Amino acid sequence: MPAKSRVSGECSDVPLQRICPVLQISEINSTIGNDSQQSGTALANLRSDMQIAVTRTADQRVISVVTDLLDAARRPDGSRPLSDRLWVELRNSGIHDYLGLLLGQVGHSRALGYAQISHGPQDFLLEIVLHPELGDPAAACTELLDSALEEVADDGGGSVVWWVSEPRPHHHLVASEAGFAPGRTLFQMQAQLPIDEPVTITTRAFRPGADDEEWLAVNNRAFHGHGEQGEWTLPQLQARCSEPWFDPEGFLVYEDEGVMRGFCWTKMHTNTFPPMGEIYVVAADPIAQGTGLGRQLTLAGLSHIFAQGCSTAMLYVDADNTPALRLYERLGFVVSRTDLAFIGEIRGR
Repeated sequence: MPAKSRVSGECSDVPLQRICPVLQISEINSTIGNDSQQSGTALANLRSDMQIAVTRTADQRVISVVTDLLDAARRPDGSRPLSDRLWVELRNSGIHDYLGLLLGQVGHSRALGYAQISHGPQDFLLEIVLHPELGDPAAACTELLDSALEEVADDGGGSVVWWVSEPRPHHHLVASEAGFAPGRTLFQMQAQLPIDEPVTITTRAFRPGADDEEWLAVNNRAFHGHGEQGEWTLPQLQARCSEPWFDPEGFLVYEDEGVMRGFCWTKMHTNTFPPMGEIYVVAADPIAQGTGLGRQLTLAGLSHIFAQGCSTAMLYVDADNTPALRLYERLGFVVSRTDLAFIGEIRGR
């Protein structure tokens, strides 16, 4: 794809799909150079039949277009190719900071690519999804990444973490050309249930509202400095608890003399092949670490998953978290997928 033009002028229509009327390339080019502020959307010209729409609000039309793309690009196991965090922020853009970029052909009614940026407390999180029918994924990936980084620069710049599932050579090439370097590696691991080891602790169900503040304190202590799980806020927790999959009975809390000391939050995936139960988040308060509580919390979560009629468990763990990897391997987990974070610093403007 040739280098794109960037629109800095005000544009009241989203020139993509049937979200609203499509602007012709001549109209797009005529707006370049306007120095007025953007209001929600902007447009960049890729070539004579391609465009990128940038939006900071996701109404139902945007969500529908993105959902269609995510469905077309589902992974071989049927899972959605967008992280839980970004999926929640897409569908709750009025609560969370949201920035989405959609790539499509002028006059066509679907997105061929999508990038989403989340501004966290420490860095920007970025993910890119491409339609499997795209003939040149490297070029489309480059254009979406470049456009996303321009938006980050306009927002003041900072550290950007671009997560890629099962990275291919073109991902490494695109990242390198953008000045990004490989960072964290995340393993998805799976195990067959049941696990032949007893659960020796007693847990109870999470109580939305009553347990929120205490859970946030334990979670943020346990994941202090962690890029995604640390520094959770009440709106983030409430958004997760409002998801269709949320079940308080699968959010297991362990207490010691009435004080929360750990938890294992599970999530059932009924649309994957095979259906899976996820150890969504598991943690012991640092006060209780080193006591074997983490292992028992994991076993309690696995027992709950199996009790739901599910025989495949899944979880995510950092590749350099050796103690956790050893624990999960001893419980029968094996690596089923690898995700890689490319990290770069973007100067603000």
